[in-house]
Amino acid sequence: MLKVELTSEILEKLRKLPFVKDIEILPELPEDVDAQLGIRIKLSEDAEKYPAGKIIAELINEISWEEFEQSGRYPSIYWEVE
Repeated sequence: MLKVELTSEILEKLRKLPFVKDIEILPELPEDVDAQLGIRIKLSEDAEKYPAGKIIAELINEISWEEFEQSGRYPSIYWEVE
């Protein structure tokens, strides 16, 4: 489980992306996934104008590395796009 502050930071930064319509935390992860947080990202209708997957992956990776540098722990985050 991730700290509330880190989870909030991730959700807040994702919501600011111009192609994100909605975000929800997944109550359950797929059986083959071992992660501390699961996020479903709903894209807006004009999302195809952006390299959405790449931008989301880079943002989550950047936040994860910042957490690692501060705490020594690299969070495991699963995300899917709808």
